[in-house]
Amino acid sequence: MGKKIVVLGGGTGGLVVANRLSKSLSKDNEIVLVDKEKNHLFNPSLLWVMVGWRDHLKIQKPLSLLQKKGIKFLNSEVSKIDFENRKVFTSEEDFTFDYLVTALGASTYPDRQKGFQEAAYNLYDLSGALKIREAIEKFEKGRMVVLISSKPFKCPAAPYEAALILSEYFKRKRRDVEIELVTPEPLPMGVAGQDVGNMVVSLLQSRG
Repeated sequence: MGKKIVVLGGGTGGLVVANRLSKSLSKDNEIVLVDKEKNHLFNPSLLWVMVGWRDHLKIQKPLSLLQKKGIKFLNSEVSKIDFENRKVFTSEEDFTFDYLVTALGASTYPDRQKGFQEAAYNLYDLSGALKIREAIEKFEKGRMVVLISSKPFKCPAAPYEAALILSEYFKRKRRDVEIELVTPEPLPMGVAGQDVGNMVVSLLQSRG
């Protein structure tokens, strides 16, 4: 008898799991992927969208396409998980599962940082990346700060990569813009170890 496998989250992790299960399991098993968004957004490309090196429409795909692979997609927000009774509650419907994969990812809360909404942009979402692109197109001279406000934070490489990309962007535009990176980390990307951290420091210093 087939089993029902529910994957919560349509990010990279959730998609990889759902696709691999679809390929490896027999057809009598049911795979359901749940996400509150209708489209999968490839987040690593947001930093390229930020400087106009990639079209934001080309880093998205409808999650409904999963149905062609035999994966049911439910566009809904998870509100509760009852592990004891193997049940998921969502804004659209509630259902039971035999196996559950949780790949909901990390969330950001910029509104909790005083002054953020008035003076900063969130590079971790599409709206923020597009706002940054609009702002830097008009930015001819001055200082731009890439701020890591606290730990832990989503995608340890992203702020450092953002600083390097912005530096390259303004260099190509021949604009006199200084990039400053502020972080609470004693060494960049501590999760990757000291050697990687030292390499990142050297790379940042080489770009001024």
